[in-house]
Amino acid sequence: MRSPRWLVLHLPAFRVERCGHGATDLVALTVEEHGGTRLCAVSPEATARGLRAGMTAAEARSLEPDVKLEPLDAAAEDEDRMSLLRALERLSDTLWPLADDAFALEISRVPRGDATLEAALALAAELGHVGYAVIADDPDAAYALCSLGSRALVVEPLGTAAAIGGLPVQSLRPSVELLHAWREVGVASIGDLARLPPSAVRDRYGPEGVRLFQIARGKPTDQVLRASITAKGGTVAQARTVLPGPTTTTQPLWFAIQGLIGKLAEQVARQDRAIVRLLVQIELERSLSASFRVRSGRPTASADRLRALVRPRVEALRVEAPALEVTVVAEETCPLRSWQASLYDRAEAQEPLPDLLARLSDALGEGAVFTPQLAPSWRPERAFICSEPLPLRLTARAHTIVELPQRPILLEATPKPIEVRTEADRPVRVRFGEGWEVVLRARGPEHLSGDWWRPNPFDRAYWVVDFGIVAWLYLDLSDGRWFLHGWYD
Repeated sequence: MRSPRWLVLHLPAFRVERCGHGATDLVALTVEEHGGTRLCAVSPEATARGLRAGMTAAEARSLEPDVKLEPLDAAAEDEDRMSLLRALERLSDTLWPLADDAFALEISRVPRGDATLEAALALAAELGHVGYAVIADDPDAAYALCSLGSRALVVEPLGTAAAIGGLPVQSLRPSVELLHAWREVGVASIGDLARLPPSAVRDRYGPEGVRLFQIARGKPTDQVLRASITAKGGTVAQARTVLPGPTTTTQPLWFAIQGLIGKLAEQVARQDRAIVRLLVQIELERSLSASFRVRSGRPTASADRLRALVRPRVEALRVEAPALEVTVVAEETCPLRSWQASLYDRAEAQEPLPDLLARLSDALGEGAVFTPQLAPSWRPERAFICSEPLPLRLTARAHTIVELPQRPILLEATPKPIEVRTEADRPVRVRFGEGWEVVLRARGPEHLSGDWWRPNPFDRAYWVVDFGIVAWLYLDLSDGRWFLHGWYD
């Protein structure tokens, strides 16, 4: 199997260049943190003079009184970074920010990598940035090679270990703890790391040490993809990446997620399987998290099809805190066959309905295919039951048609508390995520009550509320609290 190829575009002065400064200017960007002003980015010239990110403004001025300090505009920097990523999309469909000043592009399927390398440098120059570009078998190795100062470098396939062997081990960006542990045993270069006994690396330095050790030996483990095959033979694959910096905007998330989906689809396809359901997990600051699931109506190993399903969910996502990491998991897979197409194939139009339902249940999982039946209850969460999808229920038996109020397609298993502001008893604002949303339209109330003979009777006033998305809310008339009960598609 051909090893993957990666292009890394390194813009060492990106963060100061976007503010109108050059690499030779003595300048640094600052942020307010830990009760003082600290440097968060420095120009190459400032780095050469001993200034470092993390030091205080006072320390910087004591070393270089003439240094120009400028406050960081994080939102504008993020927008410029995304503009560059969008420009690079024409060169690769799998790319993401590798660091604050670097971008990784997978170019395994690009016929002429050297032409892509020059194109990436030209795009950066159009946007006012001077950079270096390296093509190698691993993105971290390519990023390390950028420190050599060569404007454009192509490492031959399988030649990465020899190319990076003489670089200092910190070029691989190990954690502070791992770098300290290696220095204690005399590991100064990447070549020194490659010569360590594999068993010692595995036992002493954990997953991070093993990954960097593999890169040093020219056998990189994909830094994005982590996949495993279960004992039952099904593929459970997951792809994970750490974002280059905390973000609350959807664009950095999407660039990370779309790259992960590409790697995930490729890995699953290698096992001759297709993805039925994806789980997207986002780790946030303050130990928070966000997640959502997407089911493909037609099992697929096509990255483009999966991206089309996931992108609207990402664009509608609202997070409670800045995002740090993203993981995409293929929660459910099935054999990569074209059986789903037979639903539209006249050659199989005579397949008995019970066989079709059994086949769907086998592929989608037990309980995923069912026939909903009305249940004798006014309480919405008990108003239907899931029964076996028996075709006998579809026989031409006379039924009485009853006009019922439209109910949401997506019903919360347990109603969730939600904050609502009202005027004249009508909802006018809904707290969704961290902010308040203005209600565009509200229809109601629909009064539902019952179960007075049970320990937990209910008395509710339901509203259909549109605030960009349409939700089904109710006011609990017994205690005055509002709840979210469902969503309309």
